[in-house]
Amino acid sequence: VSAVLRFLASYRCIPRLSGIAIFFVLLAFNVDLAAERLKKVLILDFKNLDNNPNYQYLEDSVTDAVRNNLREKFDFLELPRADWQNLAQKNFFLWPEENHSRGFALNLGIIARQDIAVGGYYQAIIESKGKNKGSYVIKAHVFVLDIGKRKIVSGFDTIMPAGASLFTGVEHLAGRVVGEAKAVLPNKGEAGS
Repeated sequence: VSAVLRFLASYRCIPRLSGIAIFFVLLAFNVDLAAERLKKVLILDFKNLDNNPNYQYLEDSVTDAVRNNLREKFDFLELPRADWQNLAQKNFFLWPEENHSRGFALNLGIIARQDIAVGGYYQAIIESKGKNKGSYVIKAHVFVLDIGKRKIVSGFDTIMPAGASLFTGVEHLAGRVVGEAKAVLPNKGEAGS
């Protein structure tokens, strides 16, 4: 703030500016500072690893559920999907084939100057044991990476029944991502503090 005032004073602008104009200059400066303090997050598409056409729709469903749950709980800046896809293509990543891997997320996160990356994959498999034996389940793997520290914040597997309760399972997965991400993302309203 003092740098802005010094700049304006050097051009003898302050006497000409009304108090309201100075207020808006300082407000805009504070908004920019708050935005700079927000963590930058790369949310990758969750990959249908075996390309099972019956469960292709889950790529968007899981990705959107994770994104929406993170947005409800945390303040952050998300790198738009088109931007990270464009960056992946320009930097010769094997996209979209590899976008489910931690290596892809880490390297793209470094290039895109992101703080956190979230991603994963899922497969439709026939369960070989337990109460779902012989029926399809969705086995998913999720990771949260701290790009700056080059470390895995969290990585977990979960199994969701492929039947009528699948979307409840997706919401549960998204809720767990929120629980794991709280170690690296500020709650709503805390970023500017």
